[in-house]
Amino acid sequence: MQITDGTGTNFAVKVNDHNKLETVSICETEIHHDNKIEKQVYQTIIFLTPEAIDPSATGTDDLTFFYCKNNSETPMVIEEFRIWVESAEYIDLYRDPSGTPINTTDIIPVNLNFGSGNTATGLFYKGIDIDGMSGGTFVDRFRIPADDIDHVFTYSSKIIIPKNNIITLVAGTGGIPLEVSMLFYYHNNN
Repeated sequence: MQITDGTGTNFAVKVNDHNKLETVSICETEIHHDNKIEKQVYQTIIFLTPEAIDPSATGTDDLTFFYCKNNSETPMVIEEFRIWVESAEYIDLYRDPSGTPINTTDIIPVNLNFGSGNTATGLFYKGIDIDGMSGGTFVDRFRIPADDIDHVFTYSSKIIIPKNNIITLVAGTGGIPLEVSMLFYYHNNN
């Protein structure tokens, strides 16, 4: 029996010394493939100083400074967060708070395929103290030391956000200048 390439050229496959087929293949990450082919990879960038918590205040002031809602039919996949802080701080990640965000400024995510005219489908807001929301499910805490280094937080399983789902970032202390970028893309495994 002979195995050929299947395109009509009748080229036979090669077998190596270990009785295995020899192949040449190119491996690329899913996000690279989506950037190249689908042109749907984006980055949000936030530079701000969340409002500081007043220790004498009563009630709950959660210092939300980033809001993201996926409005696309295709799931949004978060690849990583890159965070820098001027002083030691922690940032909490929540999903699906209720309410409507107020005290916000729009963010326009940058498409990382500069030849693409695609834009991100969703609501992306920043603010020094985004109000109007409550609740939500705690997902993770990013602890960032004051070492003047960008800290990258990745998830090997990725964070998948279906249509109409929300994530927020909440400062722990506030009053500390920070920079956060979120790398994400839209990908449907159907």
